[in-house]
Amino acid sequence: MVYACFWYNSCLELITIERDPLVVKEGYSARSYIWALEDGLVLIYKPLDIYQMDNTLIYALNLVKEWLETHNV
Repeated sequence: MVYACFWYNSCLELITIERDPLVVKEGYSARSYIWALEDGLVLIYKPLDIYQMDNTLIYALNLVKEWLETHNV
C-alpha cells in the first residue's frame, strides 16, 4: 500500500505504508497510516490546508483521529 499526497501545483513522492508487525498476519493498522503521515504530511501541511482521505477503515479509527487533532489537521 502507498500513501500519496498532492495539491494544485505539486506532489510528494509516494510513501510506502509499512505493515504493522503487532497486528494479525502483520497487516496494516492505524499505526501504519500514522507512520506514513509522519513521513509525508507533517512535512508539507500548513494551517488551513484541506486534507482529504478516502473511506479506508483505518483512517476512521480513534488513534488516527487523535493524531490528526494533535497535529491540527
